[in-house]
Amino acid sequence: MITLLPMRVLYVISDIFFIITYFIAGYRKKIVRKNMAVVFPQKTKAELKRIEIKFYRHFCDQIIETLALVHLNKNQMKKRVTFKNLDKITQYKNEGRDTVMCLAHYGNWEWITSMPNYLQNIVVTSAYRPLQNKLADNLMKKIREKYGTVVSPMKIYFKTLLEMRNNNRPFIGTLIADQSAPTRDGRIWIDFFGRETNFFVGPGKMSVKLKTAVIFLRVNRLRRGYYEGEIIELTSDASKNNEEEIMAMYVEQLERLITEQPQYWLWSHNRWKRTREQSEHVIKRTKHAN
Repeated sequence: MITLLPMRVLYVISDIFFIITYFIAGYRKKIVRKNMAVVFPQKTKAELKRIEIKFYRHFCDQIIETLALVHLNKNQMKKRVTFKNLDKITQYKNEGRDTVMCLAHYGNWEWITSMPNYLQNIVVTSAYRPLQNKLADNLMKKIREKYGTVVSPMKIYFKTLLEMRNNNRPFIGTLIADQSAPTRDGRIWIDFFGRETNFFVGPGKMSVKLKTAVIFLRVNRLRRGYYEGEIIELTSDASKNNEEEIMAMYVEQLERLITEQPQYWLWSHNRWKRTREQSEHVIKRTKHAN
């Protein structure tokens, strides 16, 4: 299997994959360019082109790196993924608080499932949306749970965290929140790079209800195949904030991260597919149809 090959060989495959994806298939180039134009209206075409190429190179690396999780063992991952300020999590635990950790589709979010390698007596959990293909879903679930992360479907994720709380199992609840919310009740509109943008409000809601600490995990790419997860505190006690304030803090950190190193964000997602008015129109039309 391709996943059993050494990383240096896998990166050669990634280089070939980049040529196919970028120059031949032109995968989602229109969406990538549209998104970059929204975020960086002041940049020249040449500057945007450089970011675009770097993004596609990293995009291919990220896919290959995710497949590599099949064979990378605990010790190998500890060399490739480190964490900064991890003592904050232990501090929250000692103070009797659990943690909600907010991520983005940035760097390599799949490799962050190796966090249990560094923690004791704290359950790292992650919400996910099950794939329709059962084989693919089982494979991704197996990969994400390999190092001890407990994954739970998004629909029952709050229930999963609540059960852990009731069973006195300290947890980190991990949520990737930079994409659009699928339902009206689960969304919030926040200014994001000068444009009103729909965000998934789950981290805000869950952290306020469970009175957890909230952190932003900044995933820094150190070099090819090596990452550092830097913990940034948003609030030590979410009950002192409301969900809108927490999500605004998350978006502020996300903007800063993308501005500093834009090539590692997932630009191929159609982030600004609809305006607020268009979204409301779709919801009303769907209600009438039902």
